Amino acid sequence: SLLILPSITLAQHSLSFDGVNDYVTIPANGVYTVNNQSLTIQTWINTSNSNSLGSIIQGWYGFGFQLYNKANGTLEFVLREPNGNGVGLTGTSQIGDGSWHHVAAVYYGTNVSLFVDGSLESTGSFSSTVTRNTTSDLSLGHSPWSGSEHFSGRLDEVAIWNDALSAMEVAALYNSGNPISASTNYLYYTSSSN
Repeated sequence: SLLILPSITLAQHSLSFDGVNDYVTIPANGVYTVNNQSLTIQTWINTSNSNSLGSIIQGWYGFGFQLYNKANGTLEFVLREPNGNGVGLTGTSQIGDGSWHHVAAVYYGTNVSLFVDGSLESTGSFSSTVTRNTTSDLSLGHSPWSGSEHFSGRLDEVAIWNDALSAMEVAALYNSGNPISASTNYLYYTSSSN
């Protein structure tokens, strides 16, 4: 399954978050569930915030994952273990510089990868089971369970696959320079049936 929000030209239109009370709630749906230990989350992000924690994509209780803009201006992808703890993977690039950046988090088997602007930034492992209840909503721009962690910036082309994209597929999505339909073949990206 694939979710893309919004599917519009980069920088002409995007979701804008003020860092105070803006967010998007997406009703719970089983299509966001990590199946067969495969998941890819990607978005274009533009933020000047590098001094406070901001939740980009939050599916912690419902789907067992979250993507953050950390207080130091880097990216973090966290998966939820059965005991409620999170195992995180942190990027190295400063994404809080006011420029557009393509970010992708990929989980496959026990391997976790974090990409920024088409390049692999960090790798790690997650040897547990992603824990979720599939009834809590997905959120863009804040952490509903914390009452804070509001994201300040813009998001475009948010996409979630229940498939692990390869490094070449991530690079193709970044290098295309234009939004593409992730449900069709393009350059190195080959669409799968899901």
